[in-house]
Amino acid sequence: MQLNNDDAVISDSYRAFVYYYVVYFTSQANGFKKFNDYSTAAGNKLAFAKSKLSGEVFNSWLSQFCMDEKDHVSP
Repeated sequence: MQLNNDDAVISDSYRAFVYYYVVYFTSQANGFKKFNDYSTAAGNKLAFAKSKLSGEVFNSWLSQFCMDEKDHVSP
């Protein structure tokens, strides 16, 4: 399966898959332990997404991520 599929970004299901892909593998890298704070969790998710996602897939993920996390992290 190709993770970075710019043509699939129009699909809600694909965008949800990408979101949970980042959440799962970020959690796995943290030993599935709860993060101590939102900023650390957000930083780790962003670093992982930058390493695995590209193009419109990354842009779409980042847009949703910023909207979801805006109230939980400092600028």
